[in-house]
Amino acid sequence: MIFGMETELVARYSIMKNPQGNDLTMPGSINRNGQQLVRFVRKGPSNPLNRIYKLSCTLCAFEYSAYGSDLWQRKCPSCQNGREGLPEE
Repeated sequence: MIFGMETELVARYSIMKNPQGNDLTMPGSINRNGQQLVRFVRKGPSNPLNRIYKLSCTLCAFEYSAYGSDLWQRKCPSCQNGREGLPEE
């Protein structure tokens, strides 16, 4: 890996921000579709820089997991026709 590239990738995948510039990887943060981050679950299986997080819908309270790179745009699989959540293990 090229020197400095790893830091850029970590920032790109683990510190996702919404359009207002707020860090969406902090527990309690809410994306534009009303999905609240609950906690970090684990590192991604194919790319350890892309982490998996537990989300909760503020509209229906459904909980599911998603990649950190998708946090800003995720929709609830239960009430917003969003993609199915990822397995936690």
